[in-house]
Amino acid sequence: MKLHVAAIAIVLGVAAPCLARDRRESGPSAAEQTTVSKSIAPQFLDRVKQLCRSYTEGFVYPATDLAYGKRLNGPRGIAVLESPAEIAKGNVRGEYRPWGYGSGIEDLAYHNGMLLFALCDAEQSTGDPFFAEMACRAFRGLRGMSTLSKAEGFVPRGPHPDGKSYYPNSSRDQHSLYVCGLWRYHRSRLASETDRQWIGEMVAKVLRRLERDGWSFQVEDGSMAAHAGGSMLRPEPTTAALLLMMLAAAHDLTGDGHWKEAYDRFGSEEDGRRWTLLARRIDRSRDPRRPRWTLFNNQDALRTETLRRIEASDERRTILRDRIADMAQDMLSAPYFRSWRRLDWIGDEPADTAEADAVANTYLKPLGLSVESSATVMDLWKHYDPNRTPTATLGRRSNRYEPILLATPAMVWQIALLSESPELTGRVRPAVSEMLQRVDFQRLDSAWAYNYAVLAALWDLAKSP
Repeated sequence: MKLHVAAIAIVLGVAAPCLARDRRESGPSAAEQTTVSKSIAPQFLDRVKQLCRSYTEGFVYPATDLAYGKRLNGPRGIAVLESPAEIAKGNVRGEYRPWGYGSGIEDLAYHNGMLLFALCDAEQSTGDPFFAEMACRAFRGLRGMSTLSKAEGFVPRGPHPDGKSYYPNSSRDQHSLYVCGLWRYHRSRLASETDRQWIGEMVAKVLRRLERDGWSFQVEDGSMAAHAGGSMLRPEPTTAALLLMMLAAAHDLTGDGHWKEAYDRFGSEEDGRRWTLLARRIDRSRDPRRPRWTLFNNQDALRTETLRRIEASDERRTILRDRIADMAQDMLSAPYFRSWRRLDWIGDEPADTAEADAVANTYLKPLGLSVESSATVMDLWKHYDPNRTPTATLGRRSNRYEPILLATPAMVWQIALLSESPELTGRVRPAVSEMLQRVDFQRLDSAWAYNYAVLAALWDLAKSP
């Protein structure tokens, strides 16, 4: 049974029924009418909602409407996050780290931008006001982020729940997923005309800043490249999708021919080099010491998917869909320990030394695995057990298995679902359903694993036939 909008507002701590407001203000166009899937099992829908509720209760701060990188409803509350005093110094745990890694506020545009996108997809598929209200709240959170910095078009890392403290060294992750989330909300039936106007203006500001900086992501004051930023002009598939998506979104949201001219120019230069790169299949013969996947490749898939939804050419849309499917196919089939970056679960240990292998193997031993194992991410998921903990602590990382047993599989499931390949979605859907039943999310403190589980569940719901 669908819950009333006002009831959902109470559950989520939301003030106004934004869906009703938006319908009064503009109403959905013919192209935006909701298509409700008839094959969604009520029990599955209820489990997805419960997962979203528990994520909101544990990680979303009411005053900012943003999901944070650490659980906030534990004994320490928001004290689990870096303090505003240390943020002002650019510190994390006493170390100068102006990009904020480990602070709990460093990836808010990443987590919430992807969340907004997936919520809009789920709302469109189900027509359920629960997802509408949650999407409206996520949008308010992302819109609030725009008020933090005086540097026009800069997407910061933050804010702290105080609503004003942030880190000034942002990234391409934050900027691009901010744009993806706003674009998807703009194209949903949830956005009012006022929302749509603001989104167009905001994305244009982001693009003007990037253009001014030579298509490079800079720190807030523009004095140097961001820690996880740099140029979008590098000849790589990832940067090709990134640049073209940002330009396509800017034109789609504003209608400004300047962004269309830039999109066409960058897409056609050097005989269409960027589209050639995007059409190139994954090289599976790469040196295993240089793994091709990380815990954060869903951002690349979402940028590619956003571009696919905007692009008018059938040929180019096929290139983009095939790229997402190729990513998912390889991620599902490749041996994890030879194909994925070890940094994401072992920490800063050198990945190609005997000493690092020994530490990793001690960590993996309780699972019956080693770095020589041919286990795939689907095999790793089968080992998930919330009661099992490692006997070796890896540097500063939590002594848990969630990064490899839950977060990474859930990320791959997202990409497989976005591919819309019947073969790939058929492989991952049973795992998503199993996750909703097996994982005790009330005991899960990993924000990455939680966020990724929510995204996988929402896209499974959205892609139901």
